[in-house]
Amino acid sequence: MKSIIDLHKHSNLSIEELAALCSLSVSAFKRAFKKIYNDNPTHYFISEKLKKAKELLTISDFSIGEVAYESGFNDPLYFTRLFKKKEGVTPSAYRAAHALHVAESTVAATV
Repeated sequence: MKSIIDLHKHSNLSIEELAALCSLSVSAFKRAFKKIYNDNPTHYFISEKLKKAKELLTISDFSIGEVAYESGFNDPLYFTRLFKKKEGVTPSAYRAAHALHVAESTVAATV
């Protein structure tokens, strides 16, 4: 189950599709998921997608839409709303704040 979840954590498969891939009913999948990850599937997948988005915002020059799609979100507007709700800033503001820190680290390393 863990390998299937890890493989598909940035995809847009439904809980039903993931349960089928694991050869479990939806309710058995949710119970097993909670036991393994100590979280519900929806919360876990959103958290994982947002982690990837934060990484991409920090290390890439992808547009916000590209970051959304690469992180597993189908809708960049939904991604932006959710990101702001969870992180307290827009993806653009997050990138600006963290790009500054990356630039400072690079300058400090070369001095």
